[in-house]
Amino acid sequence: MNIGNNYAFKNADNMEHIGSGVATRKGIGLKTILMLFIVMVSAITMISNLWRLGTSALYIYVAVGIANFIIQLIICFVPSTTSVLAIPYAILEGLSLGTIVGILELALGNGEGFELAGLALIMTVSIFLAASILYSTGIIKAGRVFRSIMFTILFGILISSLVVSILSIFMYSTIASMFTRYGILISTFLVIVASFYVVISLDNANRIVDSHAPKKFEWFASYGIVINIVWLFLEVLRLLMYLKNDNN
Repeated sequence: MNIGNNYAFKNADNMEHIGSGVATRKGIGLKTILMLFIVMVSAITMISNLWRLGTSALYIYVAVGIANFIIQLIICFVPSTTSVLAIPYAILEGLSLGTIVGILELALGNGEGFELAGLALIMTVSIFLAASILYSTGIIKAGRVFRSIMFTILFGILISSLVVSILSIFMYSTIASMFTRYGILISTFLVIVASFYVVISLDNANRIVDSHAPKKFEWFASYGIVINIVWLFLEVLRLLMYLKNDNN
């Protein structure tokens, strides 16, 4: 999963034109918890079976990634389908995260991979709670200017990622050296960006409720929040990996 997949960020403004409904904050909260629970169960299931899957786990990871991309693409163009696709998305996202954590443990051994993943989870929850408090108290507001700045930064990150990916094909050693030197700085920046997008995902959910959207759009709001949390977790995990390598 990558940062460009959070299409929910771009669609919340359209919810106010949907009409009357019964979407509630409680409903969004419960659905978000359900999706996160499914992600965790799916991830744990994948981790538990990674040993017996062997190299075939990589093929499964690719297949899961493709299926996940298709689901998110459908949600991007038809947000109302989220009520049907949210659970399959959560299952696939969990399988993907489970593969990543499992491979990390295989690479590091002695439970170090699980320790990093656990620490990343704790930090992700802490950052999410802190961002939620800052948003709910009005210290940070997701106004038009804030959204414009964050979207510009996100677009710049996507373009930079694409350029780096292309250059790495021809200049792999140079790119690898660059990330070795500046990986911690880059990863810290991405964690900060993902943290600010927590505020946007929460504001999106509030906009859906305030616009009295149909109850099925609770799934859309929950999807936006979950995909943001997953992105934040991956960025935190990446940062911890850079810090570990730097210490070694």
